[in-house]
Parts: sequence; structure tokens; C-alpha cells
Amino acid sequence: MIRKWLRTLIHLLPENLEARILRVWRSRRLWINRLRLTLWASKSMTRYLLDDTVYWIDPKKIVFAMNSEGFYQDPPPSGKLENSEFNIYKYKGRVVGGDWDRLEKRFSELDFHRSYEERALKGTGWEQLPYYKRVLGQIENGIEKWGCRNKQELDARCALLDRIFNDMKKNGYRSRALQRNEQGNDSLLDGDDEIAVNIGRHGDLIFNNGRHRLTFAKIAGVKNVPGTITVRHSSWEEFKREIEAYAMRNKGRVYAPLTHVDLQNIPIHYSHERFEMIRENVEEGNSTLLDIGAHWGYFCHRFMEEGFHCTAVEMDPQSLYFLNKLRRAENRSFEVIPESIFAFRKRGSMKYDVVLALAIFHHFLKEKQSFEDLKSLLHSLDINEMYFEPHLYDEAQMEGAFANFYPEEFVGFILENSCLNGYKLIGKCEEERAVYKLWR
Repeated sequence: MIRKWLRTLIHLLPENLEARILRVWRSRRLWINRLRLTLWASKSMTRYLLDDTVYWIDPKKIVFAMNSEGFYQDPPPSGKLENSEFNIYKYKGRVVGGDWDRLEKRFSELDFHRSYEERALKGTGWEQLPYYKRVLGQIENGIEKWGCRNKQELDARCALLDRIFNDMKKNGYRSRALQRNEQGNDSLLDGDDEIAVNIGRHGDLIFNNGRHRLTFAKIAGVKNVPGTITVRHSSWEEFKREIEAYAMRNKGRVYAPLTHVDLQNIPIHYSHERFEMIRENVEEGNSTLLDIGAHWGYFCHRFMEEGFHCTAVEMDPQSLYFLNKLRRAENRSFEVIPESIFAFRKRGSMKYDVVLALAIFHHFLKEKQSFEDLKSLLHSLDINEMYFEPHLYDEAQMEGAFANFYPEEFVGFILENSCLNGYKLIGKCEEERAVYKLWR
């Protein structure tokens, strides 16, 4: 009763003052919850409490919304809510188990997305849209929605939504803070939050807050939007800690960049440089790619984003574990071959447009049998291009190897035993290792 009376009182204040009070209140509420959890919750629950990181997220990766039935925060006496998102002030930074991440409802099925898509693509009037009819019905039943208590206020809000969408189409996505400064603290923009997602047990980015902005970004074709993470599933957090433990056992780093938004701050040995170098040199028209010794699948993730059909060959059990988990986390569809490239060659076609052989072939020089297998592999390749990263001749690991080559000698060996006949050095990466392009 007191809260309702206070909201009514605040609503009578001048608009700019109302927006300022609401922002201060929400900020205070967030910090009170942080303090309470810091004092009483376990460390696993408070790891992200002070994390205000804003991530850049591809809107296409946010496919699902929260379950229409499942975990509810602060449910009303009826036990029913219009939406089932986590409260971004109460739950921000928390790790929560349970089945709230069942992936039963797509974001595109939410009534605002369906309604505004129809308006944007067909020009349908607001009053004909299901979203408008639902909200107006709630307002007429005495329920205040987004500061609107009558039809006139709702119409003004809808006009503001149109202005924001048109601005996004013209100028791209801009942060909430920038929009507040330019729009004069409009009621739609009175929060300090961006689009918010939760992370499910398998790594899915599940919509949690900011449906209007996310809808606009999807319809306008925005490539990346600023967003925050509200809740992480406890199973995802367990997997993330496995990666961090792996890094600690390997000088604090993982081998290559991790593409999932919640893993991108984990230190790496190899940067994005090799991918950028290769992408700039791949000829147009190529569409299939084979990554030999794919490790955790970084290059397949990146080249799938470029429209390639990718195949990852990896036989190490530990690498396969992380490769498959990360592929699922990003909902990738590239093929994984869980065996050696030599076994794969014997049972499958070696016809690909592009082959990646990065820091892998030198391992096959160490024994006579694997050396002969490498020659047979090279003879079987039916490819347009190969990107090859050789070892350094004097590396300690090559001591006592059956064969050893200087970088350009190794390139010559590949040309002599394959369908390829041209090459060039396209750059150097970490540890001054060269990267070559070889072509047919």
C-alpha cells in the first residue's frame, strides 16, 4: 500500500525530477542487495556481485526468452506473472541452479517482438497490434504500465518507441546513457541498465531485460549491442571454472581466444591475429574448411561466422571435451571428427576448399611412421588453399625427431607432396612463427 502511494506521489512530480528519483532509487536498491548478499551468501553466489561489465553481444545469439512458467521472482498472490525474467536489481550477478533455462520460448514469440515486427515491416497502426491492445487493457483495469496510466500516456510512449527505432535504423545502437542525454530523460530511458541476458547451463544467452531495445536491434539488423549478464546457471559456472582451472595449469592461459561472451576475458596464448591474417587472404568462392588439430575449435567458430562449412579434426580427449562444450555453448553446427587426421583420411574424402594446418604438422615429423603418414595425407588432399604455420627449427621439442625442416624447407616439402604449387608468407604471429598461404 505504501509503495503504491509513493509511486503515485512520484508520478505527480515533473518528468525530469521523476526520472532522476527513479534512477537513484534503483541504484540504491541494487547496492542494498549487493551488501546483503556479500554479508550472507556463499562465495559462489557473490563472485559477480560487483561486476558491472558491459559486453558487446550479437543480437542473433539471443534466441530464447525466459520460460513462461518456471522460476518467478517475487510472484504476486495469484502466482502468475506476465513475464518470468529475473529482477535485474535483485538478482544481478547471482549464480542460480534449477530449470529456469529450459529454452521453451523464443524471443521472436514475445508479443512485443511480433507486434513491432509487423509495424516495422507492414506499417500496421499501433491500435491494431496485439501488444498495444494487451497493455491498454491492463491500463484500463487500473494497472500502471511503464509510467502510463491512460491511453494518452500510452500513445506518447509508443511514439517515443517509434523515434528510438528510427534513430537506431539511421544511427545504429547507442547506449542508454547516451540516449538519456539526447532524449532529455524520457521515461523509457530512465534506467541505467542495458539489454540484459542470463546464461543457461549450456551457455545459451537467454533474454532477461530490455525487450524493446533488443527487438529494435534485431529488426534493424544491428550487429552488436551493449548488454549485461544478470544470472548465470550454476552448471555453466562450473564449466567456466573448469576452463579457468585448465588455464591455471597452463601458465594462466588457454591456447586460443574463446568466442563466448562470458569467456572472452580469460587470458590467451594466441590472439585473433592469425585468424585476421588468414581471412584477409582467403579467395572468394571458397566455402568448405578443414581444420587439422582444431584444439577447442576457435577457427571453426570464426569461419562459420564468415559463412563457411567447417570440419574440426581433433583426437585429444581433453581438447575434445572442451571443443564439444564450447560448440554447444555457441550453438555451432560444424562437424567434429574425434580421431586422428590419418584415420579420417582413410575413410573420408579429402576434398576441401581450405585447409588449416597451424602448428600441427611438425608433430608428425617426430617418428618415421607419422612422417610417412603425413606424406600420404598430403598426396590425398584435393584442396584450393592451405594455411600453414610451421615450427621453429631449433625448438627443444624437435630434438631427436626423425625429420626436421626450416620453415621454407617445410613449405617446399608440402608443395612437393601435394597438389599445391605456389606459396607466400602472409605474416608472423606469436613467438615469431611464420604463417604461409599455399595454393593450387
